Amino acid sequence: MKVELIVLVVGCFGVGKTTLAKNLLNIDGGWENHDSYAVSKGGLFTCAGTYFQDKALGGVDRLKNTQAIPQLIANASTPCFFVEGKRATCFGTSTLVPMFSVPNQLVIYLKAGASVIYKRLNMRGTCKTTRLKIERYIKDSEALAQKFSSIGVRVVQLDTERANTAEIANFVFGEVQRFISRPQNKH
Repeated sequence: MKVELIVLVVGCFGVGKTTLAKNLLNIDGGWENHDSYAVSKGGLFTCAGTYFQDKALGGVDRLKNTQAIPQLIANASTPCFFVEGKRATCFGTSTLVPMFSVPNQLVIYLKAGASVIYKRLNMRGTCKTTRLKIERYIKDSEALAQKFSSIGVRVVQLDTERANTAEIANFVFGEVQRFISRPQNKH
């Protein structure tokens, strides 16, 4: 099976990108980690990078080399390829070439206020930055989402401060189902 859809999740660190990925993988039956990717047991998603229940970081941020993504896409056996992580959020050829190697693209822009992200990072013990830098990362993420929109990619903005993680995951799961030709799962 060829990949029909690439989903790129952008947003500041601590906004919920890995949480979204784990929730989507769980909706589709859980996941199995491989060397540099994870596959949902239901066969819908291949994700760049690996995931662990007890680890905050996952996805591309766990990859040794992000240049492996095009090969991961080429070898994927699921209709949806999912890319998330702070290291994946750029507008260069390392992101654009793989994204446009498949028929459909979807960008999920997750956002939350700087004070909320700062609290989240402090709660997980990984806050090594200032609120000012977080505000800059938030602006950078918003600008990236706007760039993708300007070239015709569907961008969905979701506020992780206002919606809970289950609502966001179910919404994104529905968006993915709209793009692919597989019959819809009941979840």
